[in-house]
Amino acid sequence: MVVHQLPASGSIRVLVVFADFAGETAPVPDFAEDLFDASRVGSLTHYYDTMSFGRLQVDGIVLLRRYIASRPASAFLASSRQENGRYGEFVEEILRQVDA
Repeated sequence: MVVHQLPASGSIRVLVVFADFAGETAPVPDFAEDLFDASRVGSLTHYYDTMSFGRLQVDGIVLLRRYIASRPASAFLASSRQENGRYGEFVEEILRQVDA
């Protein structure tokens, strides 16, 4: 597994995608449009600016729709404690939808 460390200073831009498993649809949260509002206390932008003492600026795009997997959550669960779940498959499926 490749793990990428986020920078402790500078600027990063992120993409926020809301997703659900089949049969578990929910609306996009009311706070979605405010996630990167620097003037809103509690937004991601405000949080990282405050916690980094102004050294890290986080901005991004929020897709204002919810993507739905073709299978329920149970399809992605591990069948035993010795097995890994298939969360990566869920993420790949959702990202294919986003790319389309």
